[in-house]
Amino acid sequence: MTLFGLDETVVTALTAGVRPAVSAPDGVLPADAGPADARLPDAQLSDPGEVFARAAWTTIAEPGDGVAGAVVGLLGAAAALRSVVEAWPPDRLAGTLTDTVDAYEAGDPAGLRPELEQALARWRPRLSSTEVIRSLQQARRTGTALLLPSDPLWPAAVGDLGRHAPLALWWRGRPDALAALRHSIALVGARAATGYGEHVAMEAAAGLVDRGLAIVSGAAHVL
Repeated sequence: MTLFGLDETVVTALTAGVRPAVSAPDGVLPADAGPADARLPDAQLSDPGEVFARAAWTTIAEPGDGVAGAVVGLLGAAAALRSVVEAWPPDRLAGTLTDTVDAYEAGDPAGLRPELEQALARWRPRLSSTEVIRSLQQARRTGTALLLPSDPLWPAAVGDLGRHAPLALWWRGRPDALAALRHSIALVGARAATGYGEHVAMEAAAGLVDRGLAIVSGAAHVL
């Protein structure tokens, strides 16, 4: 049996390497504290196809892509990915989505097609099973795990982003460090920082950490 054109045993082995069993440490809000519609059923959390699809979506959709979030939210990551792999035309995908729910967050069905057409044009050139496989293999080698909604460590606050929330999060490090997310601050600056800028950032970070705050910074998305 195949999944997305790959042997199912290969997909199962790849995804197992990035899904360690980790419980939520003391002080971390469980994922079920977030919005109910952002949570995944337990069956999806352990389904290799869903895990592989979530990993794939992190490579083909930019962070904050609300169209991807809406499509995955309505169809599930695996079915949504299949629509891209099989090159569904926008009309077919729009019809499937509007059959799934009576209303769509982006607007009425007549306004859905142009949005999907642009999204599919963004996603399809980035779709590469080789890149997804490489990401999963490198993650396993480096001890990096894939976090999914409803995992014990999933940060419930990202649910505030609605359909723009991340579809999955790659993480590495100590699980108990996530306890500090409830009291955290982001420091964001230029990639080509000056020496003075780096000095100010270090001083600011050190002072904030001394006051019990965690420093959070996001990784750049490479196009």
